[in-house]
Amino acid sequence: MSHISQTPTPPEPMDIQQVIQTYQQLIYGIALTGTGGNRADAEDVFQETFLAYFQANKTFQEEEHRKAWLIRTACNHCKKITGSSYRKRTVPLTDTMPLPVLFSLPEDNRLFAALCSLKPMYRNVLYLHYFAGYRTEEIAVLLGKRAGTIRMQLLRGREQLRTKLQEEEEPAYEPKAMQTHI
Repeated sequence: MSHISQTPTPPEPMDIQQVIQTYQQLIYGIALTGTGGNRADAEDVFQETFLAYFQANKTFQEEEHRKAWLIRTACNHCKKITGSSYRKRTVPLTDTMPLPVLFSLPEDNRLFAALCSLKPMYRNVLYLHYFAGYRTEEIAVLLGKRAGTIRMQLLRGREQLRTKLQEEEEPAYEPKAMQTHI
């Protein structure tokens, strides 16, 4: 009896439309979260990610590798947009207007707005963990970071998110002179 080593079979080739169809929700969610809820920037990240995929013309050993490549590329495009010197010198219109209603439940919109107000390094990690369902080790591989770093970012991101949500729940202090009596 001979021992035959089994190598994983590569995934079926997918055309760009199939790739977009398969990963559009995940990549747009990363883009929207990574850009702080700015739809125009998220659409740019979305398009740039799939354009980069098309131009790279890569072959992948496994479907998970394709998915990881798309996630890393989307996160990198988010960093490029949010870290640009132009963006640091200007105030986006989204900062002067409330975020659009994206979800049917008000709590979901409130949570999303709080998530978008966090630093980018926390936004993407929290999104990948809670919305996309990745474990810390998987996120570490996807983002090219150590698992301990991801765990710390999750911890700090959750703390900041909790603080933001609690601040919104607490009524603002109103001096006695401003209070009206019924």
